[in-house]
Amino acid sequence: MRYKQTIIGLAWALLQPFFTMVVFTVVFGKLARMPTEGNTPYALLVYAGLLPWQFFASALSSASGSLTGNANLISKVYFPRLIVPTAAVVTSFIDFLISFGILVLLMLWYQFWPMVGVIDGFRWAILGGAAHIYWPGFILSWGLIACFLWLGIRQFRRMERSFADFV
Repeated sequence: MRYKQTIIGLAWALLQPFFTMVVFTVVFGKLARMPTEGNTPYALLVYAGLLPWQFFASALSSASGSLTGNANLISKVYFPRLIVPTAAVVTSFIDFLISFGILVLLMLWYQFWPMVGVIDGFRWAILGGAAHIYWPGFILSWGLIACFLWLGIRQFRRMERSFADFV
């Protein structure tokens, strides 16, 4: 388990995005007085954008280090090696779901409702009509995600046989 040897354990999945949101809200919302879209509370605006970004950053960094981190397993046992980075992404997704609970609580606190998406789409769905989704960019983002996923899996499959030699 990812949090087995940490002092704060599973609470890290809750505390990291929450305190990042608090810092952003204080610095940019209170001190810099940056505007929000419509009447959306700044903390909700920040958290709605922060969640998908932290999921992406966490999934990317943990998946990229997962192969070297499990070198002993990869070099000794044969199994579908795509499982290793996939497991890292699933762990980041579980963190995302845990952090999503805070978003639900924030939405209840500020009395906002709807949900779903990828950064702009995520904000658009959460903040409703106050935030407008830029459809060409949204569709392009999903297209790029699909393209990079396909390219990544294709490259992974090509190099899979020689992992034990490099790791």
